[in-house]
Amino acid sequence: MVMKVRKRDLVWSYIGTILTLGINFIIIPILMHFLGQNSLGLWQVFASIGSIALLLDFGFSPTLARNIAYIWSGANELRKTGANIVNENREPNYEMLYKVLKVCQRIYLIISSIAIVILSTIGTVYIIHITKDFEGYRHLIAWAIYVFAVFMNLYFYYWSAALIGIGQVGNNSKAKAYASIIQIVSCLIFCMLKLDIIAPCIAYLLFGVFFRGIARWRFYKTNNLKEKLREVSIKIDSKEIRRIFSIIWHNAWRDGLVALSNYLIGQANTIICSLFYSLQDTAIYSLSLQFVQAIGIISVVTYSTFQPKLQEAYVKDDMAETRRLMSISVITYSIVFIGCFLILIIAGIPILRFISSQYVFSIPMLVALGFYMYLQRRYMMFCSYISNTNEVPYVKAFVLSGVISIILSCLFNAFIPIGTWGLVLGQFASQSIYNNWYWSLKVKKRLGLHVPEMMKSTFSEYARLFKHLGGKTNEDNI
Repeated sequence: MVMKVRKRDLVWSYIGTILTLGINFIIIPILMHFLGQNSLGLWQVFASIGSIALLLDFGFSPTLARNIAYIWSGANELRKTGANIVNENREPNYEMLYKVLKVCQRIYLIISSIAIVILSTIGTVYIIHITKDFEGYRHLIAWAIYVFAVFMNLYFYYWSAALIGIGQVGNNSKAKAYASIIQIVSCLIFCMLKLDIIAPCIAYLLFGVFFRGIARWRFYKTNNLKEKLREVSIKIDSKEIRRIFSIIWHNAWRDGLVALSNYLIGQANTIICSLFYSLQDTAIYSLSLQFVQAIGIISVVTYSTFQPKLQEAYVKDDMAETRRLMSISVITYSIVFIGCFLILIIAGIPILRFISSQYVFSIPMLVALGFYMYLQRRYMMFCSYISNTNEVPYVKAFVLSGVISIILSCLFNAFIPIGTWGLVLGQFASQSIYNNWYWSLKVKKRLGLHVPEMMKSTFSEYARLFKHLGGKTNEDNI
């Protein structure tokens, strides 16, 4: 089945991403106004620990999306590496799609169960340790709600990936947008009710329930999938489950190690910061990191929107389409990142100072984090393209750089009196050895991409889209 990416899909992708990141640009100022520094710092620790739990997905989500995209594009079999090349338009293999979904339902039940056990035991001990000076039990109630929210998010985690896999990027983004609005509004209401740190925890729970629920509904509604999958409903024996699992697991564990290394070079530093510095310092550092991470996520939206289409182009061996989509993605990434970062420095930080003068952000620190994040998200985009070919050759480099990042960050903060700059330098040094330059160079050589041609192709596409922006014409598709 031919996938189509329309202008409104791209628009909704940006809207959904920006609203999802409302925790950075809307919820954080709300929390800065209503919560004390200790509570806000504790919330950042919650979020970092929650990110560890989400790592239990261990690569199943991107691998699932990739394999469903192959099925939806007409591939009649799944392979551990590569894909079945399709030279003609075919209907999706609904029986195979049904089997993959059933296997993933069982996988995510196990994953979410493991998460709730780990967070309820080891996580609780850690939270009690860092909040020993807190009065009352409100922070522990908040932690219990957050643990349940993580469980629910993981249990239904695969529905978003499944929706993206069938090319419904716009509808997935709509689901994010609606759920994010619910999260933002509910957080404000609960903060006004003086629930303190409980407020963002309940809001996070509501976000997950609504986002996954809407994604599931939209998936089954697409092309009347609920009826078509019901028609092919079959009993899957244990041998078939193991066969499908082995295919998915072949690259899933590699994607999982990549996710782990990304955590090590990002969110783990928040936990390191909480060990060496106060919760107030942790809040400042974590907020700075979240702001530049948010910019990186927004900047890569164009690529994320095109990813199912890139996977289809690979299955159909369409190199010209691949070069066109990658050119638009890479050039747009740089434009959006630089623009958003300037907005953060010129307008965002002064607004935050106006909201609460107790939070003082270092502009040099933000610039350093911004430069680091620009390079990181850029090479990750090129690595993601490589994964579209069902190959994950960058695992060793990612894991090694993640370990080096943790070691350097700990050493810098333990032995060199440069404050939280040690966290930034540890991350930057570990990535500059290899990842920051190698993967972009590899993909450009593979596709024959050159910056002048990429810019020309991108601006020509912009001109075509803006020309037909007002109406639904044949040019509506990107």
